Amino acid sequence: MTTGYTRGGELAKRAAYVDSGTTEFLSTIKLIAFRTENMMIRILSERIPDYESADSILRDIFKCLADLVPNFEQRTLAIWLRPLAVRRHNEALRHLCTELNATGTLFPGTDLRLIYDIRGAA
Repeated sequence: MTTGYTRGGELAKRAAYVDSGTTEFLSTIKLIAFRTENMMIRILSERIPDYESADSILRDIFKCLADLVPNFEQRTLAIWLRPLAVRRHNEALRHLCTELNATGTLFPGTDLRLIYDIRGAA
């Protein structure tokens, strides 16, 4: 009779078959994400001098909803972020949007340039 459980030794044998290329790829993705997050915190720190506060603001930004609005005529993809609760944080977010827009980044696999903005903010 077969159960739905796997013994620890069997699991370890299966884990040994993970391709080292896969592990390296995942480690590279994690490193890129870490460096990107760090750079965004540095940009926010230009307006919010406390590193911990800038980190907290970035985490709030990541948790918020955003609208993706493509405009095929202008070849843009607008990312409309929701305003944050504190005006000073919105100023830092607007600064981050300005810096990200200056990169002229294209959405992967398209010719749509990413445009970041705060929806509903003055």
